[in-house]
Formats: sequence, C-alpha cells, structure tokens
Amino acid sequence: MYRSIPARLKQKLHGNWHMQCGLIVILTPFLILSPVSAQPLTPDEAFSRFLQRSPLVAAEKEKLQMAQGRLLQTQAWANPILSYDQEGYPVGQKEASLDDQEFLIGAWQEFELGGQRGKRRDLAQLELEAENSRYRDFIRRKRLEINRLFARVFYASKRKGSLEEALRQYSRIRDTHRKRYELGEVSGLAQMKIEAEELWYLVELARSEREFNSSWSELASNICWEGATLPELSLEEPRQVMLPDSAVLINKALESRPDLKSQQLEALAAQIAVEAEKAKNIPNLNLGAGYKRDFGQNSFFVRVQLPLPLWDRRQGAIDEKLAANRRQGMLSHWKEIWIRHEVQRAYRVYSKLLAASRRLESVFVQKLESMVEITALSYQEGEAGILEYIDALRTQRDAVLAQNQLFEELHLAQLELEASVGIPLRDITP
Repeated sequence: MYRSIPARLKQKLHGNWHMQCGLIVILTPFLILSPVSAQPLTPDEAFSRFLQRSPLVAAEKEKLQMAQGRLLQTQAWANPILSYDQEGYPVGQKEASLDDQEFLIGAWQEFELGGQRGKRRDLAQLELEAENSRYRDFIRRKRLEINRLFARVFYASKRKGSLEEALRQYSRIRDTHRKRYELGEVSGLAQMKIEAEELWYLVELARSEREFNSSWSELASNICWEGATLPELSLEEPRQVMLPDSAVLINKALESRPDLKSQQLEALAAQIAVEAEKAKNIPNLNLGAGYKRDFGQNSFFVRVQLPLPLWDRRQGAIDEKLAANRRQGMLSHWKEIWIRHEVQRAYRVYSKLLAASRRLESVFVQKLESMVEITALSYQEGEAGILEYIDALRTQRDAVLAQNQLFEELHLAQLELEASVGIPLRDITP
C-alpha cells in the first residue's frame, strides 16, 4: 500500500503516540442511545418485564386455568334426582279423600360403571400436564424471541454509534484536505473522491438508524416499555465455551424440550381416551328408593335401572379415538426427529461462527490499529497519499463493522442452540 517505513516514523510511532491521536482513527464500537434511563437493561430483565406485563403471558396462563377447570369437573358426581308423582286425584267430586289417591316420592342416583369416572379424571390430568408443558414451551420460544430482539437492538445501536464516530472523524479529515486543496497542495480529483466517500457513510448511517428504530420498537412492544425514554442496554460479549459433542446436546434436548414432553403426554392421553371410550360400552346404573301411598296403604319401593346393551353404539367413536391415538404417536415420533435435526443444524452454525470469532480476534483485530497508525504517520511525512490513508481507514471501519456483525451472529447462533437444546449451554457439562 505504501513504501517502506522510515526510521524516524518508527521512532514517532513508539514515542509520540498521544501527539498523533488527532490524525489516527480508531473505530471502536460503542452504544449510543439518547436519551437513556439510569438503570441498564439486560436480557434477563427484559424477559422478566415480558413475563410480568405482557398480556400474552396472562392469556397463556388462562389456558392452564381452563385445563384445571376440566380436571375439577371430572371429579364431580352426577346430581341425584328427586321425584314426586300423584295419581287418582278426583276431578269434579265434592267429596274427595286422600285415601283414593296414589302418591310416590323417591330419589335416584346414577353410578358410572367400568371405571368411566376414573379414566375421565386420568385423561384430564394428562391434558393438564400437557398444557403445563405447552406453557413451558411458550416460555422457551418467547425467551428466544426476546433475547434475539435484544441482541439485534444492542448490535444495531453499536453499528449506529460506530458509523457516527467514523463519520465525525471522516468529516475532520475531509475538511483538513479541503483546506489543503484550496491552497493548491493536493489535486481536485483526490478531494472529489474524499467527498464521494461521505455518501457511503450517510447511507449506512440512515440504514442503521432504521434498523435500530425498527428493532427497538418491536422489543419495546414485547416487554411493554412505557414512555419514550430509551434504556441503556447491557449485553455480555459472546463467551468462548467448550462445546460438548452434538450427541450429548441431542440427548439433553430429548430430555429437556417441553414441546416434546407435551407431544408425548398428548400421545399418552390419546391412549387413555381410547380406554375411556371403550368404558362407555358399560351402561350406567341407576339406583333409587322412595315412599309410596296407594289407596290408603303406605309402603316403600326400590328402583334399579340398567340399560341393556343390545346394540353396539360406541364402535364408531372408538375407531375415532384409535385413529387419534395412532396420529398422536406419529406426531410424537416426528417431533423427536425434528428436534434431532434442529439441534444438529444449530450446533453446526454455532461451531463455525465460534471458530470464526476466534480467528478474527487472533489475526485481524490486533493488527488494525497499528496499520492505521502507520499509514497516518506515513501520510504526515509524505510517504503515503491521502487515498492510501482513506483506504486504511476504510479497511479498519469495515473490519470493525464485520466484527460487530460476527458477534451478533454468534449471539444469535448461541441463542438458537440453547433454545433447541432447551437449557443454557453453561448448564451442560462437556
């Protein structure tokens, strides 16, 4: 890019660092939010706000209450029946006697046979457990969504801050070069190229503003953020973790994923539903007793009522439940296959991004600052032109933005992997 570095430049490079800072651009990404709240907002705090304030969470909890109500309803007995009959009442007779009439007062209770009530209760209990698993899966998916939005807002803010700082530095270089152009020290072509470069900054800054505002608006609506005050966001950099083998993560996912647990419970509930439907072939028993007065004679009576199952009226319903049972079994098997592939896919993406982040830190980042510093000193001493200096700044700028993008992708990949496994990576021992 430029000729060999003179010895006097090397001496200035090591001895006069602070004196050269005005000409050296170091594009360090940082968060710019205005105005900001006093307390930084973390992903955990954002998700806690979602759990406390979002109507979606309250709506999902109502599903649990609905399932609890169905379980409670299965424990209820049928109400007994009270009956009163009177026959033989004389009409149009002036002299009527109670002894000429028939009275029946009785009560009946229906009893379910064949364990129908118990099977219905077992079915409702499984449905409640499945609903609990579905709620936990809802929390898992929403945690991923909130954390993903948080990371997008955070890194969009960093890109916006980096571009704003780069534009300020670039504007100072442009103004300095314009003065030299007016004095005739540099060519007009170089000045035109410098001013054309500013257009890129303006476009990218406008794009980062749009991305930041869009991401924050979505996050704020999810966590029910009040007012127009923007919080300061706090997010840890991606950690270099020791990943266990993908087979270990798959086994953990099959043990931990609430959506698989819900599917398995629904398959088990479908089996109980078949048994409950078959139990309905056994007729219910009605037992009753009462008092009878018949033409002056007092007596008691007992009633036993049992329908005769001469025709099979339940086979169609049983076939329906059997088909539903087979369907739930296939869906449960499919969910297991899907989870295996989901974990493998997330594992591959995260592993590659993790390796790329390590390479970036060890190869590129440490050399960028010295490259810009050397180019700036060479430009001062006339060893490098302004376009070479601008090119060095552009290279560092692109690298900083690329690092920001890589860290964002690494964060998102880690979130995807943890969501696919069902538990945080830090809780998994390699």
